[in-house]
Amino acid sequence: MVGIGAVARAVMFAAGILGVVGAVVLRSVLGPRGPFYLYENYPTNCVTLHYGGCGFCNDGRGRRGERATVNGHWSGPYSTLAAAEASAKRTGRPGRTHGCV
Repeated sequence: MVGIGAVARAVMFAAGILGVVGAVVLRSVLGPRGPFYLYENYPTNCVTLHYGGCGFCNDGRGRRGERATVNGHWSGPYSTLAAAEASAKRTGRPGRTHGCV
């Protein structure tokens, strides 16, 4: 299943349509616990791992519907928790997992 999700994600990125529709498609392919996203908060110098369906995450668009602001940015989607954790580690920022995961 994860391989299918990765292919679907790559196709949607290439087509430039990974938004609300793309997130719904990914969730149906990956199951209820994926995809995952990271939020890098600049003022706190912290990265937080979120489940895409979290109200704070909003499939990588945050509470205001924006992928990036002056305070930080969202990255992802990541099809597995391990992939998200590896990406968080590569940021070099202290990390935490939000309660939604």
